Amino acid sequence: MKNRLAFALIMGLITTTLISFVLIAVNVGINSNFLRIWFRSWCLSYIIAVFAMLVIAPKVQSLVNSLFSKFRKSAN
Repeated sequence: MKNRLAFALIMGLITTTLISFVLIAVNVGINSNFLRIWFRSWCLSYIIAVFAMLVIAPKVQSLVNSLFSKFRKSAN
């Protein structure tokens, strides 16, 4: 569980920082309010991303494993 938590925190930090920075820069532009707008957006996206990686990702992984398990069985 520690590994999954560390992964979610680090991956969430990297992905949300990059994505929110680029999207705010593209949509709002770099101006005097940029850092305030970006930080607010980043905080919200970080919380959502970590939640998704901890709660939703295991369910998605189970679904993918199930789909590929059925695919391998039908291929044999």
